[in-house]
Amino acid sequence: MDTDNAKGTIIEDSFLAAFLSVRNLKIRPIKQSSCKIVWSVQGDVEKAYNDLLDDIPVPAATFIRHLKDIRNQIYLLRSA
Repeated sequence: MDTDNAKGTIIEDSFLAAFLSVRNLKIRPIKQSSCKIVWSVQGDVEKAYNDLLDDIPVPAATFIRHLKDIRNQIYLLRSA
């Protein structure tokens, strides 16, 4: 995770981005190069990350839906 106040926290892991999306943080995809997509996250990333480490329950169907959305963002930005 990389923190930049102007862009928010930069996340490179799609699974972490999906989890943060489930936690209702604002996720925005950014195309860094021709094949690398990262996400800018606005909100309390540290608290959500600690929730992940504390192994809080997350409904599987909800996580999978958010992960599919993240992966769709990857494919759309790479094809653009």
